[in-house]
Amino acid sequence: MKPLMCPHLFFNPSMTYFNGKINNPIIIAKIRELEIPITEEISHFNKEGIVDNIIIRDPGGFGFFIYND
Repeated sequence: MKPLMCPHLFFNPSMTYFNGKINNPIIIAKIRELEIPITEEISHFNKEGIVDNIIIRDPGGFGFFIYND
């Protein structure tokens, strides 16, 4: 991909966790409940504009992309 083609941030290094369309809102709710800081909320891929993908980072800067399939 060329730079700036994707509608969300990228962090190196990072891991991507694809967990299916049904589970992600439940996982995001649990992350909020645990007060884990969310680096970016992504609604770009949802037709209703609902946040269904997020990016979090650990204190050392390692990124975790938590996405739907």
